[in-house]
Amino acid sequence: MLTGAGLVDATANPVIHFASTWLRPGDGGMRVDGRLVTKTGGLELTLSLAEPAALAPGRVGFRVRGSLPSSRAARLLAHPGVERLLDPNMRLDLIVEALAPAS
Repeated sequence: MLTGAGLVDATANPVIHFASTWLRPGDGGMRVDGRLVTKTGGLELTLSLAEPAALAPGRVGFRVRGSLPSSRAARLLAHPGVERLLDPNMRLDLIVEALAPAS
């Protein structure tokens, strides 16, 4: 929806990466600490592990959810000034794939 409205700069940020740094117990479930990165920058996040996600055979994924201030999200994803049009907080609902650590 945000891309269609011209708010998200998909040309500058065609891919969003989330790399976890820690999995730990949290209030009511597991928490995933990590870094959300686009071509224009990155930010540290803590997200809630929601449930397993269906991926191609042999691949394991999870749904993670959380929120962050829209001003922080806009710096990574959007055209300058877009945060003024958004709610103060942006909700994230991501499917992340579990990968073996790089050797």
